[in-house]
Amino acid sequence: MLERNVEYSLFRTTYEGKDAVLKLAWMPNAFLPEGAAYQLLKNKCKDLIPEVYASGVIEQDRFGYRLDFMVIEHCGETIGELAHKHRLAYGNPEEFEVIVCSAIRQTSACIPKAYSAGVLHRDISIGNIVIKNGKTKVIDWGFAKLLDNVEIVGISDVEEAWHFSRVEISFKQAMSSFILGTSLFMSIQSLLGTMSRGLMGEIESVFYVALYSLGVFYGTIDNYSLPYGFQYIDTETPAVARSGCLMYDNTYLEHFGIFHCQEATTAVLNSMYKFLFYKKDKNIAGMLLEDKDRERHANIDFARVLWMLICFYKMLLPILHHQPRRPEENGRRQ
Repeated sequence: MLERNVEYSLFRTTYEGKDAVLKLAWMPNAFLPEGAAYQLLKNKCKDLIPEVYASGVIEQDRFGYRLDFMVIEHCGETIGELAHKHRLAYGNPEEFEVIVCSAIRQTSACIPKAYSAGVLHRDISIGNIVIKNGKTKVIDWGFAKLLDNVEIVGISDVEEAWHFSRVEISFKQAMSSFILGTSLFMSIQSLLGTMSRGLMGEIESVFYVALYSLGVFYGTIDNYSLPYGFQYIDTETPAVARSGCLMYDNTYLEHFGIFHCQEATTAVLNSMYKFLFYKKDKNIAGMLLEDKDRERHANIDFARVLWMLICFYKMLLPILHHQPRRPEENGRRQ
């Protein structure tokens, strides 16, 4: 697969009797080696990222590119694949929404831990959140960035093992004009090309992944049509459209293709929405559009509510329960 001057190949295999994936990747030397990212994350994000069984550098520098290999744990199906699977099987809405909210919780736990380790993912999408036996893991750290304002434990050993310089990589990425990531799930500011991507933008991507997955399950998102909040022409146009959709708390879900879901799920999404797009009871979606480098701070009150709702989601379902709608009542699901 070729993506942003990155070429990689994946092969299903086994490693000492365990399901595994062999990944070969040609990466520009301006990028952090993915194996280096996993090495930096293994202590703080141990249960939230794949286990790396073996890894290393095959070709250190060939015309500005590097060839790496990794043998990593096979972590199951992506959340996008699960959405399609449950839709085709006419799965129980309550069951799938529990999967989505559990994925939100575990992914939202991984991102701040990675941030504290000095690593920013930069490509949170439906293809990079995988689920197996109820456990969610974040994969594909090939676009990850080392944070300049964080002391990174063990960085010298990782630099030596993977033959790179933190200072040099940071400089090259600062000079790059690439907008990295999967556009459908990028934050408003990232779509506009901000140079100061951070924690809140990553959580915003998790929010879009949740909305998109639910839209796929309920049939309002498919290969032929996208709701207004996910329509894409270029990087600036969807940022404007997305900002407009998010200015209205009573209709934003419909603009992203969500017309019906469990009340407990709606409560989780609304709390996440307030956490991301409100500051002191004021909607900031328009401000994010006006200032792509605007510094964002977490709404602590809504963060507490959000975490409580997600953690106790299964307990809330009986309290807020209503009968699941028939398939034909859920958007365009067929």
